[in-house]
Amino acid sequence: MENGEFIAGFQRAGSINTQLNNLTWTFPHEIFAFGLDLNGAISSSTGTRFDGNFNGDQTERLMLSDYLEIPGTGFFGIIGASSFDQVILRRAGGGGNNFKIDNLSFASAVAVSAPASYSFFFALLGMFIFRKFGKGKEQRIHN
Repeated sequence: MENGEFIAGFQRAGSINTQLNNLTWTFPHEIFAFGLDLNGAISSSTGTRFDGNFNGDQTERLMLSDYLEIPGTGFFGIIGASSFDQVILRRAGGGGNNFKIDNLSFASAVAVSAPASYSFFFALLGMFIFRKFGKGKEQRIHN
């Protein structure tokens, strides 16, 4: 990490070092959208791709070079046709390169229920209205 950016690098094919072959994000619940700012994620010798089950049927492979020009700097985002819980950033052949990641964000696919206080409030409101109009009808009947 440097200035809030995650700095990583893909290792060269066949080399053994401390750099990555892939970077995996596994979320604790289903999400339907994922995005991040990249800086230097594509080099002329390295293909970089995102893998994930974004359509609900099978793993999709999205080549970053189809969306960003070399050097792979800019925002990249995915909105799934169905929810997913894992995204993998991979080196797709060639040599290694260093890159930066910033502003990673995602949108939860988990439904958020209304607090119980809303239900209680509407139940009280309904009882008040029923009681108010109910008394009015009783008085008209007796008159």
